[in-house]
Amino acid sequence: MSDLQSQHDKDVAEIAVKVKEFHKNQKPFRIYHGTTGSTRPMAFKAGTFIDTQKLNRTFPVDKEKMTIKVEPKVAMDELVAVTQKQGFLPQVVPELMGITAGGAFSGTAGESSSYKHGLFEETVCEIEIIVGDGSIVTANASSNSDLFEWAGSSMGTLGIITLLEVKLVPAKKYVQLELKRANGINDAMDKIEAAIADPSNDFIDGMLFNKDYGVVMFGKLTDKPEGAEIHSFVNRNEPWFSNYIEKVGSNKSADPKPIALPVDQYFFRYDRGVFWGAKLAFDYFHVPFNRVTRWALDPLMGSRVAYHALHEGGFASKYVVQDFDMPRSKAGPFVDYINSILPNYQFWLCPAKNGKDLHVMNKFRAPSGDEEKRRIMQEDRIYNVGVYGKGTNDFDQFVKLNREIEQKLWHEFCGVKILYAHAYYTEEEFWEIYNREPYDLVRNKYNSQGLPTVYDKISQDMQSGRKPPKVLAGTRGAVKAFLGLLSSKRRTSFLLDKRQGGTASQTPQPAAKKAEDKDAKKEVNGVNGAAEKGPVNDQKTSNEQQQVNGVKKEEPAAAVAPVAAPTAVAASATSSSAANGDVKDPATLAGPGIERPPPPVKGESAFAIPLPDGDASESTALHGHSAIEKPVQVTAVGGGDDPVAAADDLFDKAVEAKAGAVAGADAAVVNGEGKA
Repeated sequence: MSDLQSQHDKDVAEIAVKVKEFHKNQKPFRIYHGTTGSTRPMAFKAGTFIDTQKLNRTFPVDKEKMTIKVEPKVAMDELVAVTQKQGFLPQVVPELMGITAGGAFSGTAGESSSYKHGLFEETVCEIEIIVGDGSIVTANASSNSDLFEWAGSSMGTLGIITLLEVKLVPAKKYVQLELKRANGINDAMDKIEAAIADPSNDFIDGMLFNKDYGVVMFGKLTDKPEGAEIHSFVNRNEPWFSNYIEKVGSNKSADPKPIALPVDQYFFRYDRGVFWGAKLAFDYFHVPFNRVTRWALDPLMGSRVAYHALHEGGFASKYVVQDFDMPRSKAGPFVDYINSILPNYQFWLCPAKNGKDLHVMNKFRAPSGDEEKRRIMQEDRIYNVGVYGKGTNDFDQFVKLNREIEQKLWHEFCGVKILYAHAYYTEEEFWEIYNREPYDLVRNKYNSQGLPTVYDKISQDMQSGRKPPKVLAGTRGAVKAFLGLLSSKRRTSFLLDKRQGGTASQTPQPAAKKAEDKDAKKEVNGVNGAAEKGPVNDQKTSNEQQQVNGVKKEEPAAAVAPVAAPTAVAASATSSSAANGDVKDPATLAGPGIERPPPPVKGESAFAIPLPDGDASESTALHGHSAIEKPVQVTAVGGGDDPVAAADDLFDKAVEAKAGAVAGADAAVVNGEGKA
């Protein structure tokens, strides 16, 4: 047995023990992956989840079977890189780099080769999964086939997938793209169907830039592009792929010229700019959208940062970010309907197989009990229609809009929503769509009742998931996502509910340990706030290197973790004194409207943080002299293991206190020993 297999088996066995403990105690739990491709609000509380982040390894390609075994946390960019080096490529590659193999299998992911190979879950020929009682089960088409079929698109509600065997195709260096202008949705689908009939094509998708025109794209794998200029869309001085296609497609006189992309760049052509969704961020912050601003903000324009900002800033409750699957015959009327209520929206079109050949489409009831509609869902080719655009700032209207779309999608257009996104179904409405009886039979057979159902999962996220801050939500979300670029821990912990003591602890603590922690806990008003007295994180990180804004420090043995945090351009000399250990009394610095926290316990260190000017508006925070530019060293009050998160907490507290108060403070500094 290889070392790789031995380590995998060891890690899986450890997770299985934890699942058995939850099952024995009849305690429900969820699966924590560290990152997410979902736009639903989420919050994971300590002692209620199992951490699977360590399952991120790939095995060598089996060249005879043309498959590769991967653990669920392997991201698509890594999967492509590993297989490409060995002369192969996955049959279906979801378009965003950070989507994981496990997430693509469990969450209904497809791409431009899905018309040929199906969704990503159809390209998985075997899984290893820990079911609800802690048993480790291998499932495929001939063994535990019911579990294998229902695990796909089940959103992790049947067990913890620990290994997937993925089908591959021989690799080539480039994808050559033929581009054709389309005059509306029906013309686009006619051209797509004609391209599907050509067996030389490998990839097909399209974009509609308004109701009257779009571009459809047909790709072929090749080692030597012919008659096509080789393009790249990954460097900051180059346009986003979606911008390029929109520009060349606007010429009504002729179809755009063919282009070729390196194959890995083709797979992730929409990652930079997240299709065209990142353009909405420029509009949100009133920043001009041009080559200069795109160049300057390019590090923030990838999907990993965008999803982080979306969760931190609550953007998904203001923007429509949805994918819908429906029969071809209903896609045209659906796009017309969306155009009638959301004019000027753009759409992504991606054909898949016929409904009967897609596992997920076999899991739905007949719309409104109409068997003719079920037949259409089975016999028609399924199209994915991506709808991404600005919604409304009125949350009640936003919910009303989404609920209207959900109802019409199912009852009129025989379509279903991909559940990575916000969903507002009642429980009764949800189970009118999804066929609960066979799903529950599989859950009961494999003792998976301790995991949430699909409906439980989406409703819990929507009702009790993390809420965006009320003040400067967008700015703070963007800042936290930027800091995530500099901290791997931050990128993999932003879904934890720190207010409730959320840590990466994987099992409930014994009572004795809880009592010990309670006795040792220190409450620091102004960091967690009087109403939020969660315990300090249990897990301590010793000798961990952290690098933020170019300043690198090694954590000392004591529970004090210095890092560099952003501060204002006009931060006073007092702030730099704080960074050097000469900390002044915050009462002399905070100014009117800032609540002065009590001095921390002796031995804990100081914060120096920025405050917005004036009315703390979005534009002031972005364009005023408090814009985040210069680093200043700070340390975590309470000795927690994530000083950047602790700084965030104090920053949030200060901003909320400052909002509406008199302007005048540049920084608030907490003295570690409470002395002036």
